[in-house]
Amino acid sequence: MPSPDFFLNLGSSDEVAKGGTVDALKESIDFARGIGAREVSFHAGCAANKVVQNEELEPLTILGAISYEEAYSNVGESLKELLGHAKGDVKLSIENLNYRPERRYLFSTPEDFQRLPLDVNVLFDTGHAYFSKTRMGDPSYFEKMIEIVGGKITEIHASDNDGSEDQHKLVGFGSVPFSKIFELITKKQKLPPIIIEAAQGKHGYSEDDLKRSLKGLTQLIEEI
Repeated sequence: MPSPDFFLNLGSSDEVAKGGTVDALKESIDFARGIGAREVSFHAGCAANKVVQNEELEPLTILGAISYEEAYSNVGESLKELLGHAKGDVKLSIENLNYRPERRYLFSTPEDFQRLPLDVNVLFDTGHAYFSKTRMGDPSYFEKMIEIVGGKITEIHASDNDGSEDQHKLVGFGSVPFSKIFELITKKQKLPPIIIEAAQGKHGYSEDDLKRSLKGLTQLIEEI
């Protein structure tokens, strides 16, 4: 975790916060290049000048809210700089975040991704998408999102929940319709690498739970 007084946020208009975020991501790009990794993915941040998080996974404290237009403009400028640093060797991907207006998250609705630069890809988080769909009450959320970002998804975070919170459950331990999501994606592109994102400590999962989840996920993929 970064120190409590610094949180990665490309949306910030604060020169120190934005500059520190760009520098940190440049280091990540350099590290990826050094180990032969071809992708770097990250959260774009919030429509605020400063974001504080004293404990991982705890709610963020927003300081100095700014307009979404200003924040997305800041993101665009910083992504242009990061693309130049990546030099085409490393692809950059923005992750879809939970729809939480009170935290001013960027890139949480399907329409938000219409602002994404053409050369930047998407990390699709299933848990974030399902939570957002439920909270927004939008039955066509998945269809809209994948229609806009389909073909640019370079990674999938396979995370499950019951729709009430981003719970980071194992696949099959919540209500996320993975089969539907995967089918929608494959209409636009091949399934990209899938990373399981689950909180073992929080939910007390056993090794057998993980095996069962992996087996179910594998079967879903094979059926697509």
